[in-house]
Amino acid sequence: MKKLTILLLSVVTLSGCSFFQNERKTISQDSITSVESTVETIEETNDQETESASQNANTSSESIANEDFSGVFNESELSTTDLPNTSLDESISYQELNQEMVTFYNDQFDEDAKEMNSQPVDDDTMAQLQYSLDNNGILQGLQATADQVVITIDGQDNYVTRVTVPMTYEESVSIVNDNDILLMNEALAQVGGLRLAQINYYDPTTDTLTPMHLANANHSLFYNDQLANN
Repeated sequence: MKKLTILLLSVVTLSGCSFFQNERKTISQDSITSVESTVETIEETNDQETESASQNANTSSESIANEDFSGVFNESELSTTDLPNTSLDESISYQELNQEMVTFYNDQFDEDAKEMNSQPVDDDTMAQLQYSLDNNGILQGLQATADQVVITIDGQDNYVTRVTVPMTYEESVSIVNDNDILLMNEALAQVGGLRLAQINYYDPTTDTLTPMHLANANHSLFYNDQLANN
């Protein structure tokens, strides 16, 4: 399509040149500049359309591949909730993200951390975390809830403490600034610094659950900088 468009334009341009040569014997430099500018504009437009089509195709491909995952991290709930699976922008490949997480997990997490996360947090500790979220003078306005999910990394199950805020990140910041860090600190203070904690934001309008952090006190496996900078 691009070659055809430029070819047709070239035919029109040559016909125009012949007409002006017969009538006036000369062609002004302004006319040549105008034609060259038109050709460049057509080429740029076609390049942009091709790039856009390629991006749309890639996005569609990633979206289909992501359907094989139970959420961004292939999480599975230990308790039944009404929350949907976590999700990110369709252009992000969950498979590539998880491959990067596996590499980092194996390189950076020591055996103590892996062993700690291989067992669920006991019910009393989870109840204490929920009590803290409900009664902390700073955090209670966020109405956050705590539960556990299992995330398998390189074949090993990790019991992850999940904290979910029932609003968008933007809305939560208007209540408590930097609340994601405060929530992470509270979760790790209760369950232990070697354990993994996940901070999510739920948008009831779109029924989407967006992850912000997946980390312990020493290492971050995931951070949603796109959400933080929106």
